[in-house]
Amino acid sequence: MAHGGAPAPAGAEALAKLRRFGGEKLAHDLVAMFVESLPGRAAEARAALIAGDRDALARLAHGLKSSCAQLGGVGAAPRV
Repeated sequence: MAHGGAPAPAGAEALAKLRRFGGEKLAHDLVAMFVESLPGRAAEARAALIAGDRDALARLAHGLKSSCAQLGGVGAAPRV
């Protein structure tokens, strides 16, 4: 529960779960690795898009969606 008795946002719950599993350091390190990987992922996606490589683009999008979900970015990883 968030402050005031309201439910915690889904992202906060995911990060809290990571903290319970591996502590603050694990949560921090995973978020930092995700942020550091974004420029490379964006460049790969751009290259796949330009090349018309749908399979590579789908793989990259799926990986990004999975990473977002793991770190609580539920808005970037909608359920389908």
